[in-house]
Amino acid sequence: MINQWKDKLAVITGASSGIGEALARKLAAQGIQVLLVARRRERLEALASEIRAAGGRARILTADLRRESDRARLCQQAGNADVLVNNAGLGWYGYGDRMSWKTAQEMLQVNVEAVVQLSLAFLARMRQRNAGHIINIGSISGSLPSQGIALYGATKSFLDNFITALHRELTARTSTSAWCGPGR
Repeated sequence: MINQWKDKLAVITGASSGIGEALARKLAAQGIQVLLVARRRERLEALASEIRAAGGRARILTADLRRESDRARLCQQAGNADVLVNNAGLGWYGYGDRMSWKTAQEMLQVNVEAVVQLSLAFLARMRQRNAGHIINIGSISGSLPSQGIALYGATKSFLDNFITALHRELTARTSTSAWCGPGR
């Protein structure tokens, strides 16, 4: 498997902690070059150093995915990436009427706008090459409406609907899809 991924590039958003950080380590260990994307430069630098020390290839891009300009810069710097992992996300716990509009807007910008903008931009390039994978990290919260996470759950429900519909569009148009998504 390592030879198969030797010259491939994976872009991982939200790579400074949690699932994104773990995925970065795993993919780099498989021989994939990783582009680590997050807001916290110091965490990205530490992770990239760790990956390099283990023999992997990593570079970083500090970006705030709430900003369309940073998302556009990511698309430009990623070039023809082979894998996009949309992992960055914002959450908030509490009753919806206590959430500020600023917090709600930022959650929508990262959990919805960034995923759509990046997915569509990378998908267009992948379709031209007839190769690539997009992995969107969701949450069971998208299927279980719960008090205290109304907007977060709604963004994850959107994500599930969006990626499922894209998957169906791709499989309806081609017999061999370059898409990795839910098996629906």
